[in-house]
Amino acid sequence: MDGEQIPWIDWINEIVAAAVELKEAGMPLDLDPSEDLQVLHNMIAISAAEWRKGNQVDLDGPGMGKAIGDEKSYSPAQIYEQTWGKDTSDVDVTVINNKFVPEFQNIDGPKLSSLISENPTLAAKAYLIVLQSANGYDNWSTWKSFVTNPKTPQFIDYAKQYTYETIDEMNIPPDAVDPERLYTPDREPGTGRLLQDGKPMPLNKRIVFSSVDNRKRQRAWLASIKLKNILSDEILEAMRR
Repeated sequence: MDGEQIPWIDWINEIVAAAVELKEAGMPLDLDPSEDLQVLHNMIAISAAEWRKGNQVDLDGPGMGKAIGDEKSYSPAQIYEQTWGKDTSDVDVTVINNKFVPEFQNIDGPKLSSLISENPTLAAKAYLIVLQSANGYDNWSTWKSFVTNPKTPQFIDYAKQYTYETIDEMNIPPDAVDPERLYTPDREPGTGRLLQDGKPMPLNKRIVFSSVDNRKRQRAWLASIKLKNILSDEILEAMRR
């Protein structure tokens, strides 16, 4: 996937999933995009600014490889290899040898750059780890020069179109309540309520990733629940099947 662009909706889902997975592994997140919408917006806006097209958001999505130019920064989050391509645990959080991500154990900078250029899940985890460091958002020069710059509001404005939803805010498909229909595995026949591990989810529960077994399926349909006004009803129905 190195050098390719990843659609925004896929990248955003990876960010949210990475936050949940890191917390499940035991890593505390002071800046958590799975719970704090402003953090999610900020992370989207940084990626948009890092991979801007001219002075605008590239609507096709951020890139998965190295940025244009001499700087060795990689992934949709533009992780700087010179800084994060070594174990920094003696002074701050570390990506290399991070105990919560097995894939980051016993690797060097070039290997890290390769992983986060090819694997969006690992790229999102690296993004979150760096964000938890002492410099936080200031790890990215675009934070001040573009994202929080009042002269360039287009990046944070783009990010703000994405929002969370809870179960009770969802529009249940009309056929989902028909007990005679051939229902899809993620819906309860007769009520249309979403199922998790075969059981109806509480109406007031925020949608997050749950078990590892469900995560692959949930990545596919999370967009229909977490993010509004992105996919057509036809696409969503196809994803549910």
